[in-house]
Amino acid sequence: GGLTLGSTLFGADLRVEAGSGGVTLGATSVAGALALTSAASVAASVERTGFDRNATAVAVTDNVQAEFDASSVAAGGTGLSVQPGGAATSRVQVRGTSFYGNSGDAVVVGGGASAGASVSLVSSQLAANGTGLRVQGGAAAYATDTTITRNATGVSTSGGATAVSAGDNRLLDNTVNGAFTSVQGKQ
Repeated sequence: GGLTLGSTLFGADLRVEAGSGGVTLGATSVAGALALTSAASVAASVERTGFDRNATAVAVTDNVQAEFDASSVAAGGTGLSVQPGGAATSRVQVRGTSFYGNSGDAVVVGGGASAGASVSLVSSQLAANGTGLRVQGGAAAYATDTTITRNATGVSTSGGATAVSAGDNRLLDNTVNGAFTSVQGKQ
């Protein structure tokens, strides 16, 4: 079930809560409370939106360009999952957003055949989750001015994935902090 839209979404001041899905963006079946599905590409901009108590709050699949700004993702399973399949690419920018108290990954990028996945975290907070930032399978994540704290694992990378810090993040007070794969200062 859910609401299916064409290939573009702008949402502000929304609340998506207590569902098995949340929001699904990409060329997949409609599984969330709000979904964008398209055989081509999807563009989304979401501002000031709360996602609470969802199994997966936001699932991004094939050929998506999305921005999340000043939002919160809390008390669910997985916060943001960016996992395009095959040769598809998806890029997500997260700015000023809080991921708090999710039992799984706050943000998971890549996995399986999703090397075309990337996420940029800007001025955000990932706190009290299972894993703050998980990057896998050749995918990439970039973080600047972001706090990753009080998670079971702070940053986790595997399968050739890259997690790049701009050098101004706070990765502390996690059970296992983990590490960014590289630090590249701002230019």
